[in-house]
Amino acid sequence: MFTDNSDFLSSIGGKLLQSKSLAQTLGTSDFPALQKLYHTLDNSINSTSRLTGSSLIPSKSFEDLIAMGPEDLSGILDSVQTFTDPILNFSWLAWIKGENVVPFSHITAIQTPSLTFETKPIYREGKMRHYASSFSADDMSMTMYTDAKAVTLDSASMWFRNVMDRDGYYHLPYEYKKDIVLYLLDQRGQSVFAWTYVGCWPKSMNSYSLGQDSSVIMTELSLSVDDILFNF
Repeated sequence: MFTDNSDFLSSIGGKLLQSKSLAQTLGTSDFPALQKLYHTLDNSINSTSRLTGSSLIPSKSFEDLIAMGPEDLSGILDSVQTFTDPILNFSWLAWIKGENVVPFSHITAIQTPSLTFETKPIYREGKMRHYASSFSADDMSMTMYTDAKAVTLDSASMWFRNVMDRDGYYHLPYEYKKDIVLYLLDQRGQSVFAWTYVGCWPKSMNSYSLGQDSSVIMTELSLSVDDILFNF
């Protein structure tokens, strides 16, 4: 327990000095998430007090923090200590459901679709109100390693041609629409989050630039997406 406000101010001052040093350390991190945490922590400290040397000069908002208690300031440090590792953009696994599909090991890159709610304006009570209307997902881009046995070429070409036959007749949707599950993995290779992209089918397939530079041929599909499910 604190005997008076001066003891309490001194305790908080020590916490803030420790937090300031920690914030400066986080600010030099290469991880954007830690840099964001640095700015949040630094702003919290600067809005609480002005540090001059080793002394703490209370600001106007400091009295409000005194009423909250020292645990609220120490909670900033506690949140830093429990900060989990980030998910890296190469820690993922994609699986196309169905038969005669591209193997997951051949999928090298994915650009996930953005999600959009259209708005519907309605005039009410003298003002324009905006409500959610239709939902849509942009196209997904999938890049695949093209192996020497043409497994990727066969699977991707068959999927693309399965939308319409040679006579110009479109196949039924259940024949060419497939679901794709995209897993995000932690550092142990365990799934921490997953998207299920429903009703995917290829709208376009890339061309190939052939020459003498010995570059690897990559196959890319632009996929239409009907819906997206989130699996926590």
